[in-house]
Amino acid sequence: MKIYLPFLLLVGLLYAGCNKQVCRDCPGFTYDAEGFLPDYGAEEIRFRTSDGDTTVFERLRVQTSEPAPVCSVSADEERDIDCNEISEVQYRNAAVGIDLTMNFNQVLSIRNTPEQTVLSFFWKDITQSEFNRTHAVLVVPNIVLDGELALLRDSITIGGQMYTDVLELRQDATAFAVLPFLSNSGRFTSIMLKEGVGLLRLQDVDGKVYVKID
Repeated sequence: MKIYLPFLLLVGLLYAGCNKQVCRDCPGFTYDAEGFLPDYGAEEIRFRTSDGDTTVFERLRVQTSEPAPVCSVSADEERDIDCNEISEVQYRNAAVGIDLTMNFNQVLSIRNTPEQTVLSFFWKDITQSEFNRTHAVLVVPNIVLDGELALLRDSITIGGQMYTDVLELRQDATAFAVLPFLSNSGRFTSIMLKEGVGLLRLQDVDGKVYVKID
């Protein structure tokens, strides 16, 4: 045993050296989500539908990344580690039978683009457990438009009021075929919002329109 002990000790030291962790202190979620989307985190969001009904999304939970160290055995130095921070709010519309989660995903990098933040919308029927992301847009460092799924409307009248620079997130109705457990009530082909104002208008695959009201 004494013959092999130095060799085993050397192997152990090499293994420990090769698997040394590198850590970075991540700050938690720091993006001003409410500044971009004032509805974000509200206790309730109210809409008037094209049927003349008032319907309400009530807040269920809020989850936000807190400051914490992030460690990796594959990173050579701190600058190789990205901080992946999230903030999300879940809402429920019991009358319609759907849940909505609005999610901001903020990636803080030292080596690459300093910050990238994506806003996503997830939907599910309240009888189901799994959310489905149907709309997303990069908002930091700049809003990225693609002409099909994310576009900017110069001006549009919603609920009798004129708005400019309205961001519309679209989804083709046929894309929902891969989501058989999501009812038509949660299949929105259009989500309109304005930075600094909030959600403005939703439209589902059946053509039903939801206009946000105070």
